[in-house]
Amino acid sequence: MGWIFNEAEMTRLFIQAVLSVGVAWLTVRWSLRRFYTEKWWERKADTYSKVIECLHYLKRMPSEKLDDEMHVKKLSEERKEELWVAYQKARDELNKIIDAGSFLMSEEAVATLEAMQKKVQESNNAESFFEHLEGEWVALNNCLKEMRRIARADLKAS
Repeated sequence: MGWIFNEAEMTRLFIQAVLSVGVAWLTVRWSLRRFYTEKWWERKADTYSKVIECLHYLKRMPSEKLDDEMHVKKLSEERKEELWVAYQKARDELNKIIDAGSFLMSEEAVATLEAMQKKVQESNNAESFFEHLEGEWVALNNCLKEMRRIARADLKAS
């Protein structure tokens, strides 16, 4: 006995095969698109996390130095050195992220970081060391709050 197919059965088998291949192809495309979207989201989330971490470490130095200036807590020379090293490392990392710009962050995030850098630079022109520290701390703290808001909005939209 051989296989005997009539024209209707052959057409049905052909349509089923085409549909199966089409569904498999679409499934693979959608899966890959979802995978790439999730990876992109993870990279953006990682970048925002690094920015927030950098801002935290940058903010610690003026915060602790303000406490020292107001005689709330005396800083040892070791602690001053630790703060300075952490500050430099965070500043360098943040500059690297800003240089990458809107590749992994929103334009608003980049503009906020650049405005913060300008305000920190302007704090160097303060009339006293205390005012300099306070200006730097305020600029960093406001930027940190703003970056949290921007990150939530940007990551929710992705």
